[in-house]
Amino acid sequence: MKPRKAPKPAPMLERHVKTLVTNWLRLYGWRVHRLQAGQAEWPGGGRTKLEGKDTPDLLAVRVTASGRTEAMYVELKAPGKKPRLGQTAWAEHARLEGLTVVWADGLDRLQSQMVLSGVSLLPRNQA
Repeated sequence: MKPRKAPKPAPMLERHVKTLVTNWLRLYGWRVHRLQAGQAEWPGGGRTKLEGKDTPDLLAVRVTASGRTEAMYVELKAPGKKPRLGQTAWAEHARLEGLTVVWADGLDRLQSQMVLSGVSLLPRNQA
């Protein structure tokens, strides 16, 4: 009898990146809010417009130990994927307004994007 090959691990999806990034940000003192694009329909009728099509997935906010407020939008992607053209345009427009926007397909990308944007990687009580 031939030995069986080990099954290939399932690919990491965007939802796995979301869990990883959200948990890391919360560990470092960030409040993480999920942003939802599209619209919500209510039972019995009625709709509520949510965020626009290319809005990032998360908004992370924290107050540092020195009392400074930090906020950043985070666009999540599955490993190896990059933001779409509309998402990149949204991010550039927001940056021109002075907002911080990063994207992440894992923790390494998130942390490097934070450093490039001038956001501290230190925990809340040390930042």
